[in-house]
Amino acid sequence: MAISMNLAAFPFAGARARLRAGSWQRWIEAALLAALAFQCAALIWALLVPVGAIGAWEPQMRQPAAPALSVLRETDPFFPTGARGGTIVVTSLNLSLHGVRQDQGSSRGSAIIATPDGVQHSFGVGEEVVHGVTLAAVGFDNITLLRNGVREQLFMDQSGPAKVVGAPPAPATGTAPLPPAAPASAPPVRP
Repeated sequence: MAISMNLAAFPFAGARARLRAGSWQRWIEAALLAALAFQCAALIWALLVPVGAIGAWEPQMRQPAAPALSVLRETDPFFPTGARGGTIVVTSLNLSLHGVRQDQGSSRGSAIIATPDGVQHSFGVGEEVVHGVTLAAVGFDNITLLRNGVREQLFMDQSGPAKVVGAPPAPATGTAPLPPAAPASAPPVRP
C-alpha cells in the first residue's frame, strides 16, 4: 500500500516557506524588543532603588608631606632676585638706565640705556648693549645684563627727585603776576 502525499495540500507548507524568508527580520525584531525590555527594567530599578554607595566605603586619608622649609630659607618673597635666590650683582659698566618697557606676557621687553658715549639707545631683550654684554631681562625699575655668563643688574637712578617735563616757566623777578581777568559783565536781566 503506497501512500502518496500531496505537499501542496499540507496546510503548513506555505507558512514554513514564509517563516524561512523573513526569519532574519524577525530575529532583529526580537532582539530590539529584548533590548527595550532591558532598558525599561533598568529605568524602573533606578527609580525604585535609593542612590548610595555600595558597601562601607570610606575615603583613604593620606598623610600630608612635610613642608619644604628650605624654600623659605632660599628665597625672599618681598625682594625676589631670581629662581635660585642669591645676591644681586650690580654692574660696574659705565651705563645708565633711563627707561624700561616690561612685557611679562612674553618675557620680553626693552630698555633705554645710555652707553659710555652718553647716547641713549633702545635695546630689546637678547640684543647686545655693548661688546660682550646682552640685555637678558627687563624688570620694573631695573634690567638684567649678561656679561661673560654672569648676570648683573642695572637700576634706574632714583637718588634725586624726578625732573618735571614741560613745566610752565617761572615769572621773571621784579614783575608782579597779572591778576586774573574779570568776567565780562552781561546786561542785567529784568523779570
